[in-house]
Amino acid sequence: MSVAEIKKPEAPAKPKAEQDVLTRYKVSKKPVTEMTTDQMLEAAARLDLAKRAIEAELEIIGTRLEEIEPLLIERMLTNETKRTTILGVTVHLRNELWASAIDVLGLKRWLGRNKAHVKNASAIVKETANTQTLSAMVREMVRKRKEELGIKAVGKPPAVLLPKTLVPLLKITEKTKLGFRLN
Repeated sequence: MSVAEIKKPEAPAKPKAEQDVLTRYKVSKKPVTEMTTDQMLEAAARLDLAKRAIEAELEIIGTRLEEIEPLLIERMLTNETKRTTILGVTVHLRNELWASAIDVLGLKRWLGRNKAHVKNASAIVKETANTQTLSAMVREMVRKRKEELGIKAVGKPPAVLLPKTLVPLLKITEKTKLGFRLN
C-alpha cells in the first residue's frame, strides 16, 4: 500500500448534544488540530462568553430555588407529602443532620468509653472534633436506634434517640431540604 492510498482517519462523530451546544454558541465544529490560531481564539472567546452566560443563569436559578424551597418544604410537611413526581423529576424531602462538639474533652472521654459501639472513634476527635466524621457517627447512631425502635418517619428529634450521656456534649442541627432526582 502506498502512502497516497492511506486515508486520513475521520474524526469520531461528536455526540448530538455537543453538536447542538457548539451550534448554539456559533463555535466552529472543526477538529481543533485543523483550526487556525484565529479560529481557536474566536472559539475560546465564544465558549468563555457562553460559560459566563450560563453561570449568570445558574445564579438566577439558584436564587429562585432558594426562595421557593422554604415555603415548598413547609407545604409538603403540612400536607405530609414526602415525595412527588412532576415533569419527570421526583421532588422529595431529605433531612440533613449535623453535629458539632460543645465539649471536645468530654466527647473524647465519651468516645473512649464507648468505642466498641462507634466506628472510627479515634478519627472523630484529635485536637478538635471533625464535624463531618462526628455528624456521620451521630447519623449512624440515630439510624440504628430508629431501626431498633421500628421508626421509619422523621418526627422524633435526633437527640431523643442518642445516649443521654452523649447529648450534652453535642450541638445537633437538623435541616430539611429539597432533593431532586430525574426519573
